[in-house]
Amino acid sequence: MSTALHSSKRFMRPPPQYAHDWFAPLRSCDVVAGKITNFSFMGHELIAFRDAAGKPVVLDATCPHFGAHRGVGGRVVQGCVRCPFHGLYFDRGGQCIKGDFVADPKNLRHVKSVPWTVHEAATSIFIWHGPDRERPARPLRFAEPGFFDGWSPPVTNAGRRLAPTNLFFPTENIIDVQHFYAVHHWGLDDIRQQPAEVADGSFSAVMRMTWTAGAQSPSALIRRLGRVYKSSFDFHISILGPGMALSISRLDPEQGSLELMNIILITPLNPTDCQIRVVSAVKRSFAAWDQSPLAMASTSLKKSSSRT
Repeated sequence: MSTALHSSKRFMRPPPQYAHDWFAPLRSCDVVAGKITNFSFMGHELIAFRDAAGKPVVLDATCPHFGAHRGVGGRVVQGCVRCPFHGLYFDRGGQCIKGDFVADPKNLRHVKSVPWTVHEAATSIFIWHGPDRERPARPLRFAEPGFFDGWSPPVTNAGRRLAPTNLFFPTENIIDVQHFYAVHHWGLDDIRQQPAEVADGSFSAVMRMTWTAGAQSPSALIRRLGRVYKSSFDFHISILGPGMALSISRLDPEQGSLELMNIILITPLNPTDCQIRVVSAVKRSFAAWDQSPLAMASTSLKKSSSRT
């Protein structure tokens, strides 16, 4: 029998919690026109607001002029954020454009904070985290025009905290075959494509699953009653990057051949905790199942491009 005397301590360098990629710390509904939203992201204190055109803007909370927190007492005026400390106004590019007590705005040209690159897509606010916050190393796939063509308007939930965990552990778990029946209690009927990197650069797998009603319920009675109803479905899952995955499930014709798209978003909250959130959309017509989920979701975009 193993004892503490005979056990040895294992050492492993953990993956970086604050990885470089697109992350969605906010939902679209979290950033309301005319108001400032304070939040933390990758160890930074930030503010989010909407400009005069309704586009989301993310800036450092700290004012570059004198260090005040622009989200505490600050306000949005005509699409700019007004710092409460000296009445300076900053546009979506982080540039100070005027001041309540400054006669000539030209004297404020040197007052600027570097803006964060932001995309609003999939009812979420995505922010690029990388060495250069103004120049993303890769595009955000969900922001491509036509990505959601043919799908219902995406909806999302509030998400839940994963504590403690490193960003990469739940990301890798998303495609771990064993977790589908250990965690979700799905029946694994067949693995049609083993987890592997595919042509679009994602790490994908294709499986045939069976869902049982009430299988995840804490109630033994509900679990027993649920066994009478089972539904099989085809399941494609792809990891697109750290904290980002895409799954597409297609029910059998008896269930209407309904397709469900889930975008799984995992965002670090601090050095030890993360949040997981899901964005969902549905459609009834289905694409060719020899494609990856990302290619399937983009089928309508490709067809539109070929016509033009």
